[in-house]
Amino acid sequence: MSGRLLNTTLLLTLSAFPALGLLLTAMLGAFGGRGWEWVLLISLAGSGGAILLARRRGWSAILDEPAVTWTGAGRLGWLALALAALAFVPTVWAVLGGPRVQISHHGFFHSAYVYQVVAGHVPPENVTLPGHPSNTYWPYHALLAAMIELLTVPAPLASALLNFAVLAGSLAWTAEIARELYGPVRAGLGALRAVFGLFGGNLFGGLYWLLFAAAGGALAPRTMVIAGDVRLTTLLAKFANYTGASLGVYFYVFGLLVVLRALRGRARGFDVALGIMALLGAFALHAITGGFMLAGFAGAVAGAVIIAAALDRRLGEVLSPRRLTTWLRTKLAGASGRAIAVGCAALLVLSLPVLSFMANATSEFPEPPRIGWPDAYAWSVVAISWPLLPFFVAGTARALRERDSRVLFLALMCLGGYALASVVSISGRNEYKFIYLGTQALCLVALGPITRLVTAPASGARRLGRAAAAGALLLACWNVALFGVGVLRGPLFADRTFSYQGRHVVASPGKPGSFAPGTGIEYADLFGWIRANTPPDTVVVVPLILRDRSVLYVLSERVPYVVDGIHYNRGLPDFSVRAGQVETLYRRATKPEARAAALRAIAATLPDRPKVLVYPRDLTTQLDPAHNGLTRVHAGKIADLYAFPAPPAGDAS
Repeated sequence: MSGRLLNTTLLLTLSAFPALGLLLTAMLGAFGGRGWEWVLLISLAGSGGAILLARRRGWSAILDEPAVTWTGAGRLGWLALALAALAFVPTVWAVLGGPRVQISHHGFFHSAYVYQVVAGHVPPENVTLPGHPSNTYWPYHALLAAMIELLTVPAPLASALLNFAVLAGSLAWTAEIARELYGPVRAGLGALRAVFGLFGGNLFGGLYWLLFAAAGGALAPRTMVIAGDVRLTTLLAKFANYTGASLGVYFYVFGLLVVLRALRGRARGFDVALGIMALLGAFALHAITGGFMLAGFAGAVAGAVIIAAALDRRLGEVLSPRRLTTWLRTKLAGASGRAIAVGCAALLVLSLPVLSFMANATSEFPEPPRIGWPDAYAWSVVAISWPLLPFFVAGTARALRERDSRVLFLALMCLGGYALASVVSISGRNEYKFIYLGTQALCLVALGPITRLVTAPASGARRLGRAAAAGALLLACWNVALFGVGVLRGPLFADRTFSYQGRHVVASPGKPGSFAPGTGIEYADLFGWIRANTPPDTVVVVPLILRDRSVLYVLSERVPYVVDGIHYNRGLPDFSVRAGQVETLYRRATKPEARAAALRAIAATLPDRPKVLVYPRDLTTQLDPAHNGLTRVHAGKIADLYAFPAPPAGDAS
C-alpha cells in the first residue's frame, strides 16, 4: 500500500505542478528563481493530502485494494525477481556515472530553457533565436528548474533523477495493469511481466545486437534495430536520455490503467479525476503524448465497447441514452456525488490554465502534420512488432470470444498508434513516438497468452509454448540489460569532458583537435567566464552551430545570438538574416568592410540586451576590434571575449 500511495502522490504532484505554475504565471506574471521551487512543494503537499483523504474516505478503488503479497515466491520466483531488477543496473550505472550520458543528445537544448526559467524569464524566449517567443512546452523545464533549486544539482542530473523516479512509477503501474487484466501472480513473475509490459517491444533487439557484433559491427544501442528508425531501439532510451518523453509514458500508462478499470466498472470518482489530471499533465509536460491520449482513448474505448456489445448482441443497450443517464445519476448521487463535484471543481480550476497554455503556445513544429500513404515508418512498425504478433493475435482472439472490452481497447490503441505513425508525418519525424505508445498496448495484449502459458502445467505440447512464453519474458530483460551495456561501452559514457560544480556544468576539454568540431567546446573557458560575470539576459555571439551540439547552453547558461535550430527556427525570417550575419562575421574570406558591416548589424539587433562576442585571435588581423567599438573583457585560450556596444553590467547568476 505504501508504494501505491507514493506512486499516486508522485503522479498527482507531477500533474498539478504545471497547472499551478501556469495559473500563478497568468495571475502574477513571471516569477523566477525560488518561485518554482515553492510551486513544486505546494503541489507535493497538496497532492499528498488529497491522496490520504481519498484513501481514508474510500474514494479510490486503486488506493483501496490491498498490496500484492510477497510471500510464497519460491526459489524460481525470487530468481526471476532478481533478474528483473539486475536488468536495469547497467543503465542506472551508465546514467548516474556519466555526466555526458545525462546530457545525452537534447540536453544542451533543454538546459537552455531550464536556465531561462531559473533566471526568471517566464515564459521563456526561443533559445535558438532570442527575441522570439518560446516554441516548445516549457513547463517541463520549469519542473527541472524547481528541482535545481530544491536539490542544488545541475539541470542534466535533475533530469536523470526525475526519469528514474518515473521509471519506477511506470513499472509499478504496468504491474498493476497486468494484475487487472490477468490476475495476480508470484512476485518474480509479476516483476517480469512489468518489465515485458513496458519494454517488450523490439523483442529480438538483443539478438540483432549480437549479430552485428559477430559481424564486426560496433556494439552500440542503435544496432538493436534491424530496420527502420534507430530511435526505436527500446523505450528505456526515453528514461535514459534528457527528455520529457519519460513523463509522457508515465502518464500514458496510468491513463491505460484508469480506462481498463473503468471498462470493468472498478474505477471510482477519484480514480477518474486522477486520470484526467494525468491527461492534463501529459499535455503540459509532453504534448505529443497528451494529444495521442486524448484522440486515442476516446476512439478506442468506443470501438472496444461497440465490438464487445455487438458480439454479445447488446449493442442497443450500450447505445441507449436512457441507460447512460441512469448510470450518471447513480454515480453522482449521495456523498460520493459531493466528492465528485468537489473534484470536478478542482479539475476545472487546474485545467483552465493548461488549456489556455495549449491554445496560446506557439507550435513546436511550424509545419503542420502531413497525412499520406504509409511510408517507411510502416517498416519500422513491422520491425518492432513482428516477434510478438502471434501472442497479440492469440490475446485479441480470446478477447473477442470472451467479449473482453479491456483487451479490445488495448488492441485498438496498438493498431491506432501504428496506423497513425505510418500515415502521419511530423517535423523531425516525431511520429515514431506513436509507435512506442502503440507497442506498449501490443505488449500488454501479448501478456495474456504469455501469462496463461507460463502459469499452466507444462505437459506434452504445452511445454514448447511455455518455453516460448518464458523466453519472451526473459528476452525483454535481456534487451534492457544490453541497452545499458551498450551505453556503458559507448562514447558518451567514456566522454569525461563535462563535470559538475554545485548546480553548474563545467568542462575540461582535452588538447586541441581532441573534441568534436562545431560544438563550441573550444571556447569552454570563455563560456565559463560569461556565466560567472554577465547578467542572465546576455546574448552570446558565436559561430553558427547546431542546436543539439551547442555546449554554450550548459556552460554559459546564456542564449546564443543564433544557432541552427532546425524546425525550431528555420521557418522564421530572422533566422536567415542572423545566420547570414554570423557567417559573414566569422568567414575568413570576408573583406574587412563586410565584416564590420555584419558586426554593426548584429549590434543593432536586440538593442536592449547586453551582448558579448567570441572572436578568434586569428581573425583580429582582418578586423581591429577596438577600431570597431568592441571592448575586450576577457582573454581566452584561443579567442577573446568582447562586449559591444558597451561592457555588460549586472549581476551574474
